Amino acid sequence: MIGDMTQINRELVEWIGRISFSRPVRNVTRDFSDAVLAAEILKLYYPRHVELHNYIPVNSISTKKENWRMLNRKVLVKLDMKLNEDEITQLASGSNNAIEKLLARLQVKVLKNSLTTHKLKFKENIEGEKIINSSPIANDYSQSSLESSNNLNNETCERENKLSKFMHLKQGILFSCIFCVLARVWHIFVYCIPHRFRRHDVLVDVTVDRTENVNDKSVQRTIYELNQELCKKEEIINSLEHKIVHLKNSIKFTDLPVSSLTAQILQNDVKIKQSTKSRSINSVRTKSRLHSFHETKVA
Repeated sequence: MIGDMTQINRELVEWIGRISFSRPVRNVTRDFSDAVLAAEILKLYYPRHVELHNYIPVNSISTKKENWRMLNRKVLVKLDMKLNEDEITQLASGSNNAIEKLLARLQVKVLKNSLTTHKLKFKENIEGEKIINSSPIANDYSQSSLESSNNLNNETCERENKLSKFMHLKQGILFSCIFCVLARVWHIFVYCIPHRFRRHDVLVDVTVDRTENVNDKSVQRTIYELNQELCKKEEIINSLEHKIVHLKNSIKFTDLPVSSLTAQILQNDVKIKQSTKSRSINSVRTKSRLHSFHETKVA
């Protein structure tokens, strides 16, 4: 019996873990005691019968009982899972494994309903296939399906041939573009190096003569593009320099009040020192006067 209960608990935990709740489930008896999570399970499998806004998460046992009574009256009675008052109190207080038992009953109910629905769908599919196969329209449909499959095979072959031709053309265009790019790069390299480092081979002269007229425009275009890029970078540098100057000026403006405050603090320190010195001198003088006055009285 204990082994059966542990197996049931494991199956329940796995089943509950596959459901996404509005709050995490850490303790089954405590979290399901207010009937909110049970209503969410029923909403998942029987959405027509459940309205989640009627069930509010609460902490007191009396309000938990009200939630369970509403769930019993509106949903569980319709599913042949009616609860009595003792079971409702046990569910609200989380005693005697009442919640685990109810969840197990609900799991069995859901599995039975899913099996019955699958059986009905399977029977409907078999009956439909029998009707289609027994009718004379089925033969025509099979012949038309064969013809359509043949047509599809022919269309796929034609598409494959067209794709192969397109790929060959694409490869030819790519090779020609690569050759043109290499010729441009070679011309730029030959144009940029000094005359003393150039090789005066016959093949180089022939290639340069052939590509000179074609590649002059490309060289000019690349130079123009490089000049544009340089202009953009110079503009960026100028804007950054203006920002740096602005920051320096702002730092200077902030330094001015700091320096004035330090000067005032120093002046105040000097004044305070002078006032303390004068006070000490005056106190010494008054003491000396009082001493001389007493001496004259004594004499």
